[in-house]
Amino acid sequence: NMYKCEERKVVGGGVGLFCSLSQTAAPPSQSSLSSSSSSTQTPSVSVLVAKKTPKLKRGTVLLREFPFASVVDKKYRTEICQGCYFSKEKMLRCLGCKQMRYCSKECQKADWKLHHKLECRSLQKTAPRIPETSILLLGRILRRYNKTKDPFILKLCSHPNEYSTEEQEKHFVQLSVLKAFMNEDETELLAEFGLSFLLKMRVNTFSICNSDDNAVGAALYNTLYKCNHACIPNCCVTFHGSNAQLHAIRPIKHGEELTISYTGLYKPLQIRRQELQQRYHFNCTCSRCCDEMDQGGSEAMSCKCQWQAGCSSLVPYTLEDLNDESSLVFEHGLLCNMHHTQVKTVASSPSTVPSHVEVKALLKKALKYRNAKDDRLNMGEVLDGMTKLFPTGHYLYIECLNKAMDTAIYHQEFQKALLYGKASIDGMKRYHHDETSSFSFNSTYAVQLVRVAKLSSLLNEMDLFLQVMNQASKIIVVTHGEKSLLYAQLQAI
Repeated sequence: NMYKCEERKVVGGGVGLFCSLSQTAAPPSQSSLSSSSSSTQTPSVSVLVAKKTPKLKRGTVLLREFPFASVVDKKYRTEICQGCYFSKEKMLRCLGCKQMRYCSKECQKADWKLHHKLECRSLQKTAPRIPETSILLLGRILRRYNKTKDPFILKLCSHPNEYSTEEQEKHFVQLSVLKAFMNEDETELLAEFGLSFLLKMRVNTFSICNSDDNAVGAALYNTLYKCNHACIPNCCVTFHGSNAQLHAIRPIKHGEELTISYTGLYKPLQIRRQELQQRYHFNCTCSRCCDEMDQGGSEAMSCKCQWQAGCSSLVPYTLEDLNDESSLVFEHGLLCNMHHTQVKTVASSPSTVPSHVEVKALLKKALKYRNAKDDRLNMGEVLDGMTKLFPTGHYLYIECLNKAMDTAIYHQEFQKALLYGKASIDGMKRYHHDETSSFSFNSTYAVQLVRVAKLSSLLNEMDLFLQVMNQASKIIVVTHGEKSLLYAQLQAI
């Protein structure tokens, strides 16, 4: 009874017992999502709100939904079943296109009926070239809509006027690739809906993540897209195969809007807003963003006094300071209020105190390292520099530590991997230490704790293992549930 749908026609899913759709004015954080800026009236959008029940407890599953259309990422196509999105040692291969893999005949039949029957001919036509994941997903969305005529997709936001000329050119390149991939009798469908659905797909799709928090696929859902963003959300989305589950991560009252985070919670204000604007085309004005704006919207660096007096204070700076060549913040201003007597001494010691130029160079190198596929040569230099300049909670430092951990595991350097993993969860504790906050129940943090637990078990560091396992269990029961694959892995360990 928990997942009974309301009286609303949906394809493959529905609204759960504990949440419902509500027509309401667009919330402040998302008002730009609903209509063009030329509108003079307050736009109305559908959002998800909690149903009339006693206060929903933390960990309640509010919604479970099967995707309208989904596809396994190209990177995992030989490892992940296209039907259930789980992996198996021996996979069956489609005998027609020889591209899609399935764990069983049941999954193969289900995907054939839902998507692959028409797609298989296209893949045979373009072989040996395989379209990118986004092209395959767009093809599946178009064909599924052509079959079902489900009107929900026509209501999705697309923001056609928000893209630069360069981005628009990329869109038309993608559509030309899709045209070669579609069958001859589908040209009218592509001409009528191709560009519109491409823009809708960019804004409204979800990455399907496995138990290691790796994005193994992409999907569009009939209802889940209505969850708006908040930088302190009350819900999170996790996946069982391709099935999405919406979990409450703090108590929720009747009528309260259900929100999730579209970006990393540990990122500073400017980075969060930049990512949200680039991907989703809105400027977030949630309570956390407004509070941080009142505080100056700053990030923090370690105080320069640490070189002279071992000071552990943090000093704020803004991204504008980094981009402004004339800014003197990094030359003279990065001193806390505790050691004013150190100003002249520190400023006159350029050999030990990093300059503005050096800080910018390190940040650029860190960004390059974070985005590289495998960069072991610069790993030590970047991490050493960031250890000296930034606190463990700095978002870029956390991301570089996670990258270093992945690299060390890949090369079977498990002692190093554990060192980097411990440092990263120490940094993330800055955001997840308060058990009364929704920050504490974050799926990304939980997965990182499990990874550190696995490494500590492998290296027989049992005290750390038990400590991290207890933390991870408390979070995973809320974010994934006791029946999840991740919780089962935890019990097995």
